[in-house]
Amino acid sequence: MSYLINWLFDTGGPTIQYRTLVELLDKPWDDPEVQTAWAMIPDYPSLAALLAAQRSEGYWIQRDFYIPKHSRSVAEKLAKNKRV
Repeated sequence: MSYLINWLFDTGGPTIQYRTLVELLDKPWDDPEVQTAWAMIPDYPSLAALLAAQRSEGYWIQRDFYIPKHSRSVAEKLAKNKRV
């Protein structure tokens, strides 16, 4: 299993690293590796670009033709909470 874990850490971004630590290696939330991986998630380039494009109301679309059922996105909820 160590080959798979190494592959996940080498090829995945911080979200994959976080989930690997928590879900596959059963590391607790207060583990320094878990905290570091969690802190790196919002700065990961693809996620940072996605969050930068998000409107302050929590959506990405133009609201003149469609009103979302929910006003908060998953990313916003995750940013306000400490855990997945």
